Amino acid sequence: MRQLLWRSAAVGLILTVLAVLSGCTASDRLRQSQTIDGLAITLETPRTPQINSAELFAVDLRDRAGRPIENATVYLDMDMDMLCLSGAAPVAEPVGSGRYEVQSLYQMPGTWRITVTAEVESVAHEALFAVEVPAP
Repeated sequence: MRQLLWRSAAVGLILTVLAVLSGCTASDRLRQSQTIDGLAITLETPRTPQINSAELFAVDLRDRAGRPIENATVYLDMDMDMLCLSGAAPVAEPVGSGRYEVQSLYQMPGTWRITVTAEVESVAHEALFAVEVPAP
């Protein structure tokens, strides 16, 4: 009987730890999606971005049937209302299964507009996302 209680407690502890760990990963990232001309574009960014710190940006591309889009050219145009902060357009690298990643940074707090451009078979698809960067 005692052994059964210990096993139940151990299984419960393991399940709790796994739930907490899996929740941490999901809650640390913000996912925003749009469908443009049948192409699903999902931008994944840090939920609480930092200023002047390299951040990982990920883009997932899917067709109408939900299949991953490979061999696309993907870049991000990051800007604000201030002209001096416009023009950063880092190119994302393919990492497989329709996912593309790039590191970039935010230079100041405020609302950033991120235009994700995905060129698929010589056709450009653009999706605009807003990301709020808090002041330190």
